[in-house]
Amino acid sequence: MKPIVAAVLALCALGAGQVYDGLVIYNPVYSQTVSLIDTGGQTVNSWRCASTPGYTVYLMPDSTIWRPGAYSRAVMRGGVFGGLIEQYDWDGNVVRSFLWSDSNHQQHHDIHPMPNGNILLLAWARKTRAEAQAMGRVSITGEMWPEEIIEYDPDADSAVWEWRAWDHLIQDVDSTKPNYGAVRDHPELLDINLGTLFMYGDWIHANIVEYHERRDEIVFSSHFLNELYVIDHSTTTEEARGRTGGRHGKGGDIIYRWGNPQNYGRGTPDDQHFFVVHGANWIPGGFIGAGNILVFNNGDRPGSQNDYSSVEEITPPLDSLDHYRRHPDSAFGPAAPGWTYEAPGFYSGHMSGAYRLANGNTFITEAVSGRLSEVNYDKQVVWQRQTSAWNGRAIKYPRDFTGVGENGEVRMTNDELGMRAGPNPFRNSARVRWTLGGAARVELAVFDCAGRKTAVPARGRFEAGSHEARFGEESLAAGVYLARLTVDSGSGPRVETRVLVKE
Repeated sequence: MKPIVAAVLALCALGAGQVYDGLVIYNPVYSQTVSLIDTGGQTVNSWRCASTPGYTVYLMPDSTIWRPGAYSRAVMRGGVFGGLIEQYDWDGNVVRSFLWSDSNHQQHHDIHPMPNGNILLLAWARKTRAEAQAMGRVSITGEMWPEEIIEYDPDADSAVWEWRAWDHLIQDVDSTKPNYGAVRDHPELLDINLGTLFMYGDWIHANIVEYHERRDEIVFSSHFLNELYVIDHSTTTEEARGRTGGRHGKGGDIIYRWGNPQNYGRGTPDDQHFFVVHGANWIPGGFIGAGNILVFNNGDRPGSQNDYSSVEEITPPLDSLDHYRRHPDSAFGPAAPGWTYEAPGFYSGHMSGAYRLANGNTFITEAVSGRLSEVNYDKQVVWQRQTSAWNGRAIKYPRDFTGVGENGEVRMTNDELGMRAGPNPFRNSARVRWTLGGAARVELAVFDCAGRKTAVPARGRFEAGSHEARFGEESLAAGVYLARLTVDSGSGPRVETRVLVKE
């Protein structure tokens, strides 16, 4: 059988139980050592860092890592504080670093490297008791630390975009104070009287921040409020402070939320779905479930007898303009998750996360125990490994993500393709985009599930820069297709693939 036929058939039969060949990076929250292992559990590389981590570490295409670390002189020391953001090279040298930590602002939990080279940060902003009461907070004895999300440019060493939860509040207890209104009528705002304040004032306790490039949106999930939230990043910082502007026309207001509709007066305790939630992230384009949001529902339910975790896939409802659809008198949809993974003994009450892989499998971290698992789309475990307890959230990357070879050597090329394909599924045509670092020979070919080449939308020599091609106008039948992009800049071909479904 030809290799391309075998590849397509493997992708068309997701229940085959194949382990995704990749590299796993993780850093237990009480350890200064970052580990990169292969599917066989062998260490490919490790980094000894100067501090314990601020949760998650990210591997980059140039074989560096970005990592938030616990800043030793931090003033705001809430749960999983960071503040020192560092980039390490393959040999463990710090090549860039910056701080987001002072007496009134503190990075915590997560960062997210963006395609433009900037870094998104989760952070707390300190508010005094008087400031919180002036905005309508009732139950408060000390400070209040609402979230802020910062886009930071490491090269310019400055923040270039900011969003603050404090700018998007509502309360229904005191008509003489700002932001008074009916909470039920404003699901785009946060009720300042939600929840309790923990560890000096931590209110929302967000635990992940992730960016969707095509939609230009940000998603984050809240441990304390049991919800995920989506905001518009296409705004300016000034627009993000207000309620107009950006692609959705809503400024920095919440454009989608899910998991606990009683938070905005459109549900009861029976409608609460998340009981502690972590790791909200978008499934990438070209993957099974592309555009959906994957979460780890910790399942720390009231009482002591009914706790269990699940990994859940949420499909946000979109209208014809690609905006989030919301009924004027009910909660955000969907009514329930789509794909869900549960299993006997599957439970982690804190931290944790899950990511969809290119072959349809899902990579899961149970943080409290440190167990890593990979399950296929049929919910069968195909790989497991035990790591140290309190391993916040591990990530599995493709084997060739950085050009890391079988024996750990780094083989970098100039072809960082960044292949994207969509919409997925598509009806009429799909668009494939890629970026070249230099001139190269390119072929974009499309194969069906039988391994037959059905189209060649692009072939020839392309210059450096961004390119795109379409396919589907060839009256393709409904089904599963593999788009294969082959690039050769003279140092050998590089191949990337995406699975697409035609309705």
